[in-house]
Amino acid sequence: MPGKAWTPALDAKGNPRQDAGPVEITDLLDLEGRPPGLRIIVRREPVHPQYTKNLKPYEKATGFRCTVIATNTTGRQVQWLNARHRTHAHVESGIRRVEGADPAAGCPRSRSP
Repeated sequence: MPGKAWTPALDAKGNPRQDAGPVEITDLLDLEGRPPGLRIIVRREPVHPQYTKNLKPYEKATGFRCTVIATNTTGRQVQWLNARHRTHAHVESGIRRVEGADPAAGCPRSRSP
């Protein structure tokens, strides 16, 4: 995607980040047979130093890590959808970190007395 296609991502306070951003690529894909209203958004951000050991060739060449979001939410800006997804992803990561979490359910296991 050309650089001008990317919009700045929003940080936790709603301020634009110039080093990361989302772009909608729905119109570039053949989504025949997919649910109506499906939107595909790609987010790119600089590779975090913690993840440099397992980089894919694209990430090594560009210095960016990309993630894809699929949503059927209509009428919202790409920045807003990206911010909502990132917030939800942080919640899911927190659930997975809970001690004794059941990875299949994504929830803590109940402990019998």
